[in-house]
Amino acid sequence: MTTLIMEFPDNATAAAISGIIKEAKKAGASIHLENEHDLSEKEFELLKESYKEALQIKTGKTTATPYTDLWDE
Repeated sequence: MTTLIMEFPDNATAAAISGIIKEAKKAGASIHLENEHDLSEKEFELLKESYKEALQIKTGKTTATPYTDLWDE
C-alpha cells in the first residue's frame, strides 16, 4: 500500500476535501489520522471520536444535538 500525505490550505473547502476522501475510499484506501500538531493524546483521541461521530451524523446513523439544547441556560 502507498502512503499519501496531503496538506490543505486553511481556505480549502470541505466539499473539495470530502470529494478527495470519497474517491480514495472508492478505490479501497483506508483513512488514518495521525497526530502531527502537538496535540496531547487525550486531545487527539477526542478529535478522532468527533470525526467518527460526524460521519455517523452524516450517514444518518445518529442525530446531532440541536444548538438550542446546548445553549439552554
